[in-house]
Amino acid sequence: MWNKIEHDFGNIKAGTRIEFTFEYTGEKIIRGFKASCSCITLYPKNKTLRVVWNTRKDIPESYESFKFITVTYAQEELEVLTLKCTLVK
Repeated sequence: MWNKIEHDFGNIKAGTRIEFTFEYTGEKIIRGFKASCSCITLYPKNKTLRVVWNTRKDIPESYESFKFITVTYAQEELEVLTLKCTLVK
């Protein structure tokens, strides 16, 4: 239903603003989106969902970070889109 359900940014310097656009290819009616963190901003438009992620600035050491976007369809069906990266100092 989406061109991708997961996107890996690879190694990203901590504090970087990154973004990705998911493209919806399905026919179900989308009722809404919810991000797993306030560091994620969602911009739905037509059949695309642009996601902007403001990564943490102060990290004690490098680590893998995951963020999730829950898509709600008609009849309360859910799907999860995933973003991940390795934050490096």
